[in-house]
Amino acid sequence: MKTRIVKVMILIICLVAFGLVAYSSKPSPTSEMAIRKYVLLKGILFEVRNLEISSTTIEDNNYGHGFSVSVYHAIDGTGVAITFFYLNQNKDGWVVTSAEELVHNLLKP
Repeated sequence: MKTRIVKVMILIICLVAFGLVAYSSKPSPTSEMAIRKYVLLKGILFEVRNLEISSTTIEDNNYGHGFSVSVYHAIDGTGVAITFFYLNQNKDGWVVTSAEELVHNLLKP
């Protein structure tokens, strides 16, 4: 009985891991969804709904189109705020190519 439970748990863990890998590698249909997915996969679940995403006029030949993001502060103790994203669009959707991280001492007095 115990062996069966262990096998089922291993199967569930493998399926969840496979789902996360598939979800993270798939392009998003919109630029906003691509940025939100990037933030979600960084592990900052509570900030995904608070993002304010704005398209900019910045275009880079290597990185793609620029987007500014506000109200994103890591609450996991790292103090990292991601404020600027570059995304590329292809026939499958949008992909984050770069995220500029500014280190702040948000949680230290």
